[in-house]
Amino acid sequence: MSVLILTEAGTSIGFGHFSRMIALNAFLDAAAIKVKTLLYAKGDFQLNHKLVEIHNWQQDDNFSELCSNFENVLIDSYLAKSKIYESLQSFFKKVIAIDDYNRIVYPVDIVINPNVFFDQIDYNNQSAKCYGGSDFVILRESFRKYEKPKVSQESGILITLGGSDYRNLLPQLCELSQVNKQITLICPEKEKLESLQEKYQKVRILGKLSESEILQEFVNAEIVISGCGQTLHELYHLRKKTVGICIDRDQIMNQEYYLNVKFLNRKIGWDSSAILNEISEAVVDLREERFRPVFLNPISPTKNLENYISLFKE
Repeated sequence: MSVLILTEAGTSIGFGHFSRMIALNAFLDAAAIKVKTLLYAKGDFQLNHKLVEIHNWQQDDNFSELCSNFENVLIDSYLAKSKIYESLQSFFKKVIAIDDYNRIVYPVDIVINPNVFFDQIDYNNQSAKCYGGSDFVILRESFRKYEKPKVSQESGILITLGGSDYRNLLPQLCELSQVNKQITLICPEKEKLESLQEKYQKVRILGKLSESEILQEFVNAEIVISGCGQTLHELYHLRKKTVGICIDRDQIMNQEYYLNVKFLNRKIGWDSSAILNEISEAVVDLREERFRPVFLNPISPTKNLENYISLFKE
């Protein structure tokens, strides 16, 4: 069995697609399955991975030459148009689309929604077989293997909004340092990083981190302020006190799910005129234990990745 993965990352795209696909890539490789990932990268993107190649697969007329050695293709993209999926049918035994919110009608064999809210979306418009839910959530390898120690030292607030702060929220969130000590902020964008470091010297501001470094920052923090995308799954798995900000429409249902299961306490949107007050109140609720997050539906990350292999073999 062999799998080609097509995905994207970079400026205004973020790193969510790439993060979950690189985790799947690593798991398949460890299971002795032939795998390769082609990454469309927008902007300045540094990559060092033997199984990943930067390639503009969405606009390559000679793309068929890259497909000849693989049986299955898996596409995780918000940019790919229907005709791309349709053209892939000629080269692969099985074409699988990763989808978060029923983006388009996919001319594929299988659609997988790797999110906890899968059963809230009506996929009756799709002719492909549709799978998803908590059994298909993908966690990065370091998070998947992490075991929480019996005694942990947690302190401070960590702020992370993913790979691209296209809502320009990070400067606003730095203002939380006026009433909160020990704030750490992750800003992968180099130009914005330098600007924030110069203006907010009381805030510990970090640039782009490795997977293991991000995990360590999550583990060390008492409270994490995060977007409501893929990171929420990881924070839930780590059982972290979390304040979630909905950054875009593809995060709405994720935020609602985690509100409903009592992992999150407050519904906060990126465009709220009172966003700093809402976040500050949520932080106080967590610190003073007026709200205690609930973790009743654990994610089984290794079993989830095995479910992908089962679909490839189906």
